[in-house]
Amino acid sequence: MKWTNIDIDTGIQVVGFVFENLHVMRIDVLTWDTDDSRHKGVIGRDDEQNLQRLYFRLMKTVMRDRWPNDATWTLCPDEHDCISWKTIKEYLDDHSWDVQTIPFDTNPFHFSFINRYINKEIVPYHSHQEPFIQLADFFAGTASYSFKCFDKLAHWKEANTIQTTIFDSIGEETHSVELSRNDRVRIPLVWEIKRQASQRKMGISLNSASGLVTWNPINHLNFWRYKPQHERDKAPTRQQSNR
Repeated sequence: MKWTNIDIDTGIQVVGFVFENLHVMRIDVLTWDTDDSRHKGVIGRDDEQNLQRLYFRLMKTVMRDRWPNDATWTLCPDEHDCISWKTIKEYLDDHSWDVQTIPFDTNPFHFSFINRYINKEIVPYHSHQEPFIQLADFFAGTASYSFKCFDKLAHWKEANTIQTTIFDSIGEETHSVELSRNDRVRIPLVWEIKRQASQRKMGISLNSASGLVTWNPINHLNFWRYKPQHERDKAPTRQQSNR
C-alpha cells in the first residue's frame, strides 16, 4: 500500500483503522514549504542533507516531547540511500538527556539528569516489509497533497456541498478545476480525515492553513507544518555538506 497507488476503498479503511486506534498509537507528520525563508533563495541548497536534518528534528521531537520519558525506541524508517542513519542516531543520542533543576532551590549545583528516551537502534526497512511504514507513507502523502493541491480540495468540497441556490450564483464567474483520476481518489480521503477529526474535536485544520495542520501537537494525529525558527534557520548547502 502506497499513497501513490492507493484506491478509495483501501484508503477509507486505513483512515477508519487509524481513528479507531488513536488511543494506542500516534502519528506525527512533518511537512515543509520549499518557498519559505528556510529554503527559498538558498544557493546550492542540499535537499538530501535538508531531508536528513528534518528527519532528525521529527524523531527527536516525538521521542522527547510527545512520549513519556525513559521509553526505549527502535526506529524503523523507510530506506533512503541519501540518509546516514548512523549520523542521525549519534545526534539523537546526544539529545536524549536533559538537566532538571529542583523547584525553589536557589543552589545552582542542585540538579539532576533526566533520560528523555533510549534510542536502541535505527533499522531501515523496505516499505513492503513493514505495514506501519506504509501507514506512515499514506499520511505523509496525504499531508503533502493537501498543501500542493489545496485549490482542488476546495473546489471539490464546494461542488459537493449544497449550500447555494441558482439565484445565489447569478453573475458569479465560474472556475473549472480539472481533476485527474488520482485526484478523484485522493481528495475524498483528505476530506474523510478532516471529517473524522472534526467529529472528535481534534483541532485539525484544512481551510485556514490551506492544508492539513494540527494546532495542538498533543493530539495523537499531529500534522506539523514546519516554520523557520529564526532568521538564521536555513537549509544546508552542498558547500557546507562537503566541508
